[in-house]
Amino acid sequence: MNSFFKRLTLLIVAIGVIALSFWPTESQEKQERQQQVYNADYYFKQVTISKYAANGQLNSQLTASQMQHIKLTDSSEISSPEIVFVPQKTINSNKQENHSTNNKSGNYWHIQANKGLLNHKANEVLLTDDIAIQQKKTAQDQALLKVTTKALNVQLDLKQATSPHQVFIDSNFAKTSGSGLFADFNIQEVKILSQVHTQGIIHE
Repeated sequence: MNSFFKRLTLLIVAIGVIALSFWPTESQEKQERQQQVYNADYYFKQVTISKYAANGQLNSQLTASQMQHIKLTDSSEISSPEIVFVPQKTINSNKQENHSTNNKSGNYWHIQANKGLLNHKANEVLLTDDIAIQQKKTAQDQALLKVTTKALNVQLDLKQATSPHQVFIDSNFAKTSGSGLFADFNIQEVKILSQVHTQGIIHE
């Protein structure tokens, strides 16, 4: 009887040793499979994505220092992203006058961050880490308005942006802070949604 229990004990120990020897391998294989799923299927540096209006004018432009596309989610991780929304111009003509151009949508809007995630299907960008939105008369001018926040979701086709985080707006006339943001760059509108505090700036 004792010999039987000894053999049974040895068999259990042997099975345990075999199981332990296979466990790290199986765990490692699982991690490798998961890593393969989330690995980038293509990688670019110095990326520029331009969108044009129906009349051929540049409508918006997204640039990034690098982009990694994830096939599983059809999204791309982007570094140092910058978005520019370009004001559109209309061309008017009549018999008495030559063609003239009028700025229809106001100013340029320049948005930048340290990181971003581009959803290709929805054509949206989630920007994170040190967000800055600047309103300019031309691309080279100093900012008329600067908005900063923690994270920002930008809908490229709609030219709109939202954020649930704390927001700060600086202009030549006032400093404003609050919670939540909605921006419609088509109509030159930036709104803080709640807890708004404004401090005027007096110029001597």
